[in-house]
Amino acid sequence: MRAFLRITSLVWSILFLFSIPLAAQNLTQTIRGTVTNEITGLTLEGVNIQILDTRYGTATDETGQFKMSGIPIGRYILQATAVGFDTLTISELYLQSGKEVVLDLQLQERSSILGEVVVTGTSNPFPNDIPSVTLLTQEATVRYPATFYDPARLLTAYPGVVNDNDQANGIVVRGNSPNGVLWRLEGADIVNPNHTPNAGTFSDQVTQNGGGVNMLSAQLLSTSAFFNGAFPTEYGNALSGVMDMRLRKGNNQKRESVNQFGLIGLDLAMEGPFSQKTEASYLVNARYSTLGILSAIGVPLGDETINFADLSFNLNFPLKKGGELSVFGVGGASSNVFEAERDSSLWEFEKDNQDITFSARTLIGGATLNLPIGNKSNWRTVFAASSLETERTAEVLDANFELQPQDNAINNQSIISLHSTFKHQLNDISQLKVGLSVNRQDFEIYSETDLRPEAQGEGGGFLLQPYFDVSTLIYSKVTLNTGLRYTRFTFNGTDAVEPRVSVSWKLPSDQNLSLAYGLHSQLQNPQLYYAIVRNTNNENLDLA
Repeated sequence: MRAFLRITSLVWSILFLFSIPLAAQNLTQTIRGTVTNEITGLTLEGVNIQILDTRYGTATDETGQFKMSGIPIGRYILQATAVGFDTLTISELYLQSGKEVVLDLQLQERSSILGEVVVTGTSNPFPNDIPSVTLLTQEATVRYPATFYDPARLLTAYPGVVNDNDQANGIVVRGNSPNGVLWRLEGADIVNPNHTPNAGTFSDQVTQNGGGVNMLSAQLLSTSAFFNGAFPTEYGNALSGVMDMRLRKGNNQKRESVNQFGLIGLDLAMEGPFSQKTEASYLVNARYSTLGILSAIGVPLGDETINFADLSFNLNFPLKKGGELSVFGVGGASSNVFEAERDSSLWEFEKDNQDITFSARTLIGGATLNLPIGNKSNWRTVFAASSLETERTAEVLDANFELQPQDNAINNQSIISLHSTFKHQLNDISQLKVGLSVNRQDFEIYSETDLRPEAQGEGGGFLLQPYFDVSTLIYSKVTLNTGLRYTRFTFNGTDAVEPRVSVSWKLPSDQNLSLAYGLHSQLQNPQLYYAIVRNTNNENLDLA
């Protein structure tokens, strides 16, 4: 991290020297997209689309699509209205040069008693009546300062959330440990999706949550959600928060690319249709760290070398009758090497007398299938497989500045996740949600200090989590959510029954008052199951 701070001014100098002033231009861009029913996923015809306080407007065609061209670049508020549906307002719509805005809008049918639904972002795959949810948009991730285009760092702009360390993006919610956070991608549980997952920790030890920077570039993300309170019934295995990241679709009509270089690194993104004869699209993003580039060309980086690279993609294939198939993947590798100064007068921190080498490799892949069933139901299934392998070695300098073995640690984790949800519109004011989450969790843990083992073992089990939830309007603008979730970990036979209930009241002027209760449980960190205590381990630990 010290090397990162030293090199910041150098990077800014390079960017300044190579910047080219652009003459003012009267640039315009296109907004287009599709409008669907939030419950069934079916497209909606005749929805009025209006950019407020402008002359630009249109309506969706028989396929639910709309298009507006020649709009000057800038920030706008967009509104979608239709008879029998809530009005949807997008208050953060950013139109930029060189890139069309493609929206996937979802209108809520059930709450005709309600007035208007306000969404910040280009799309919203999450229900709007859930308490304690923060929607994270791509536009906000790019616009807010000091986020490094990282959605986890963006969270610190909201009440009750701080980072545990300026060097990392570990999320502390209301004072709870970052280990209480669950990471999801497209709705499936995954391993820690952050580069250098030892950043900012004591003596560079690995952590299960957080790291230097998220592996997913803001170029790839759509509207994501962070839950920081009593989570909805479909979210489990978390105590303090849930980060559910969603990927956006590539442009299915026009090929586009965004190439940028900054403090984080080189960021390249490409998207477009597979062909002009299909609506299928691709989106690919690759990054390589600035410090890695500077190290490769021989720039001195001080006592620590940090490097990372990642490649991610999202492929989207529309199906008949409003169905959709997506295939996604993320691969990342990161490392940091710390070399101690051979002068003890320069040592300030715990690790300053050690040579530490850390490396991490992450793979995530999966697919989502979204199918409308009739006019009142929808079935969505996501499958994902993810793995994280980390290795850390440390040698300490003795009084003669000779290196002696100190620490050695291997932490490998894999999750195979299947999450299936069925939603059904019961009547005009109520909906039912039934789901099942099945995760296969496997661990391989080895840790020693001064040649003495501290944690050792390998194994795993299934995490089974069925649930159901009923949402209904009990009074004008008052929504009641009730649900029940069951959790069982076959690794040691521990289980929990988790009731959930919440009441949400929509107030004037876009205000919302919510009261929620939930019982939540979470697996212990893998290191705790295999920690050696009095020559035995802790495999029988209950859920937290």
